[in-house]
Amino acid sequence: MRGKLPDREFDVPDPWWLNGSESIRVGGRVFEIIETPGHTPGHVCLLERATGILFSGDALLPRGHGNPHVTVRAFTPPDPLSDYVAGIERLRAEGAAITVCLPGHGPVVDDPRALIEDHLGYAEAKLRPAEAALDETPRTAFDVVSRMPWRGGAARFADLEGDELFLAFADGFARLRRLVALGRAELRIEGGAELYLLI
Repeated sequence: MRGKLPDREFDVPDPWWLNGSESIRVGGRVFEIIETPGHTPGHVCLLERATGILFSGDALLPRGHGNPHVTVRAFTPPDPLSDYVAGIERLRAEGAAITVCLPGHGPVVDDPRALIEDHLGYAEAKLRPAEAALDETPRTAFDVVSRMPWRGGAARFADLEGDELFLAFADGFARLRRLVALGRAELRIEGGAELYLLI
C-alpha cells in the first residue's frame, strides 16, 4: 500500500471561510457559493448561474471516480452525514439552474440532477447496514461498525487494512450519528462512553 504525501503548509494572508451568502469573481465570471459541508466542514460548490456550470469539488462524484467520504473526525461537527445531505439538498433545490457538473474527480457530468439524486439515495442506503447492525443491546460505535459489512458486503471489518480501517470506522460512526438525528437509533452515555441501540 502506497503512503500518502505529507501535508504542505500554505502561506495565505488573511484566509476566510466562504459561505452561501457570498459570490466570487474570476475574471469576468461570477460564481455563487453553495455550502456543501460533510466531506469536509468548509466544503463549498461554485455555481456559475449564467452558464449553469457547477464546480462540485468532492461533494458530487460520478460513480467509479471516488466516494465523498463523510466521516466523524476530531475536527468535524458531530453529525457530518446530516450536514452532507443538507448540502446536497441545497444543490437539488437549484434544479434546472445546474446544467453541467464539473466534479473534483472524474469526467464532466451532463445530467447533474441524476447525480444529485444518486448521492441522496446512496446516503440513505448507507444507513441500512448500520441500522441492521443495531439491536436493543447498547453498543459502542466500534462494536456496531464491527458488525457492519464492508466493501459492498464482500468483507467484514476485521478483513480491512490500513486506511480502510480508519475510513470504515469514521464512516460507520457518521452513519450512527445520522440515525440518531433521524430518530432511528438512540444514543446513551454510560460511564463516559457513547453507546448506540435500536429504538
